[in-house]
Amino acid sequence: MSKVIIIGGGVSGLAAGIYAQMSGLESEIFEGHSVIGGQCTSWKRKGFHIDNCVHWMTGTSPNKEIHQVWKDVGVIGEGCKMIEHEYFMQVDFDGVKGHAWRDLNKMESELLSIAPDDKELIHSLIKAIRNFQCIELPALKPKEQMGFFDNMKLLWKMRKAIPVAVKYGKMTIGDLAQQFKSPVIRQMIHNYVPETYFAISTLYMYANFAAGNADLPLGGSDSITLKMRDRYLQLGGKISTKKKAVSIDVEGTRCTKVNFEDGTSVMTEDLICATDISVTFKLIGEKYIDDHFKYCYDNPDKYPLFSNMNVYFAVDVPTDEIPNMEIFNCEPYTVAGRDVNIVIVNNFADQPGFAPKEREFWRF
Repeated sequence: MSKVIIIGGGVSGLAAGIYAQMSGLESEIFEGHSVIGGQCTSWKRKGFHIDNCVHWMTGTSPNKEIHQVWKDVGVIGEGCKMIEHEYFMQVDFDGVKGHAWRDLNKMESELLSIAPDDKELIHSLIKAIRNFQCIELPALKPKEQMGFFDNMKLLWKMRKAIPVAVKYGKMTIGDLAQQFKSPVIRQMIHNYVPETYFAISTLYMYANFAAGNADLPLGGSDSITLKMRDRYLQLGGKISTKKKAVSIDVEGTRCTKVNFEDGTSVMTEDLICATDISVTFKLIGEKYIDDHFKYCYDNPDKYPLFSNMNVYFAVDVPTDEIPNMEIFNCEPYTVAGRDVNIVIVNNFADQPGFAPKEREFWRF
């Protein structure tokens, strides 16, 4: 068998390389950037460590299948430390504060004290989050290899989540938020994830956090990618950086050669394209885009891409008044033609080394 060629040195590409090496295959990762990591990356400026990727990592609970994957690739294990916050976020609306506590009993009690008029909705919300904690991302066996009994076992494991999916499945985050009278709860629901996303995405996020399955790695993005890089190299893998792929030659139904921006190429019979799907289609040619993806690309109004802008500030006087994440309302301001009246602040004080001694680093 020929060497497995992997395009892209992000988390997916590194994981593919690690599993290839674990399976006794020879592999090489080609990364267009000067460093590996893809979007799971960070950089340094004037003594500060800027991390714009990892907010939490799904799979930190040993009760979930994906936990084993993180162990296989070297991210979780001996010497790996996780930050376990008491609450996911703090919302401050006109001086009234609410928290998305890890302890759901505490969260329910606080929300009831803030918004007694939303009592029934609060009970339903907390119940939905509890029941969604059983959601499992199958990670130990490819979907194509899962048989009837595998699927039945998975369905039984997630049975409590089925009524939640039925109730909230077609509801957007904006729809869910507008059901509540309390502005604090509305902020908590729709100001972190775009309000056009499905409501179950927010329920899933809070459920993972409450279940201890969405903690934050100490060291942030670097702690993930560097551990994966080291694991891959220890297994005998090879990484080539500054090798941007520009096209893939296809003969029949197989990829045969990868061509790079520097004029070089590599022949292959076994290729893994661990890039964004839009990049993959550009490399192999648009004629291979299936009808579903083509419809999505041709209708950006129905399938928009969301992005965000972050501004980082060095803080000379550390304070415990700003937690790991706080959302508060403010006077309206305009960003990229859109009026915004909230600010999201992240304080990296619990990440040693992200700021010089006796200073803090905040992200807005």
